[in-house]
Amino acid sequence: MDKIKKNDMKKVHFGCSDRFPGPIDGWDNLDIFPRNNKIIKCDVINGLPYKNNTISHIFSVHTFEHFTLNQCKKVLNDCYNKMCISGVIRIIVPDLRRIVSDFEDFENSQFFNKFENKWEFLLYAMYDTDSTSTPHKYMFYDENLIRELTIIGFKNIKIVSDDNSKSEYKEFNEIVNFPIKSLAIEGEK
Repeated sequence: MDKIKKNDMKKVHFGCSDRFPGPIDGWDNLDIFPRNNKIIKCDVINGLPYKNNTISHIFSVHTFEHFTLNQCKKVLNDCYNKMCISGVIRIIVPDLRRIVSDFEDFENSQFFNKFENKWEFLLYAMYDTDSTSTPHKYMFYDENLIRELTIIGFKNIKIVSDDNSKSEYKEFNEIVNFPIKSLAIEGEK
């Protein structure tokens, strides 16, 4: 492996969009549909545009659910290869376990007044029916995302606290994160 100076390491935010949290200063912000000049056009399914062992941090919010399971595995493998030793990834996705819980107890959920009925809520949650981007193709709950990260080789995998912000990695705590009903998981190479 070539010696890479710490300041040559990249911090990458993909699936950036221009909303929640939008482009992050000091990070390379990637999205397949860049909506402003702070975002680099990149389809991560075809690979991250970096050499192996050159990324120190990867952050992705509500992106992996837009891939099939096989595409998720491919992207996660690429992330692992592009990350330096002790690099860190943080993935935030809709939490299938919380979605099912809200579906089962719809009348008491925070979504009760937002949707006509629980079936409309489920369609929205599972398939992102009001989104202008690609629909959801796969959903995660804690065990299946942890399993995929473990198979690839990530270690020290942790579910981040329910408020999605508390991390032992300061780089992630400096980012405004996605709201409730999401699953946030971090792992190291």
